[in-house]
Amino acid sequence: MFKEKIIEILVKETSLKKEELEELIETPPSLGLGDYALPCFVLSKKYKKNPNQIAEELQKKLSKKLLKELEKIENKNAYLNFFINKKLLAEEILKINANFGKSNLGKKKKIVIDFSQPNIGKPMHVGHIRSTIIGDSLMRIYDFLNYNPIGINYLGDVGLHIGKLIVAYELWLDKEALKKDSIKELLRLYVKFCAMEKTKVTEGMEEEFILKKDLIKFMIY
Repeated sequence: MFKEKIIEILVKETSLKKEELEELIETPPSLGLGDYALPCFVLSKKYKKNPNQIAEELQKKLSKKLLKELEKIENKNAYLNFFINKKLLAEEILKINANFGKSNLGKKKKIVIDFSQPNIGKPMHVGHIRSTIIGDSLMRIYDFLNYNPIGINYLGDVGLHIGKLIVAYELWLDKEALKKDSIKELLRLYVKFCAMEKTKVTEGMEEEFILKKDLIKFMIY
């Protein structure tokens, strides 16, 4: 809205085409230099004048009939700096409300976002949470821009660690603990299996045989 209005008046005053101005107009590096800026160096060749002089002349001319969308226009080192009307901007945002910034940029194009991927039987740690938050945020942003985002979450449910968990589940499961806090109980089972695996301590030869036999089956699968 604001940029379009600025381009509209500059088309009349500079004889530059709309497409040219769209490429030329910049966002200044700091708020003190305005919201939009036009470098007047490119106009120097056309008008056969110093770019700073061109910026000064345009600033005076445009400021006489200042658009309601602008608070002021300044000349700074041959840049014509435009300061938008913040009150009007706030009013426009309130009108648009929750749809502010929404667009049809995506045109329902599919986009796949792979994120989160926690392991089965273990609590999510900070690494998972970071990925989950970023992934979910990207899903919402792309949806807001009218893309068709598809979230993919590969659960860590295949691998040797799952084989260990299955065997531990069969041998040492506490059903009451599982009902109370399933993740905590599955973690306990996995930790117990790993501890026994390292120390090679078992409650009997039968259990040791089951551990090896079931793990081999799972690895073949």
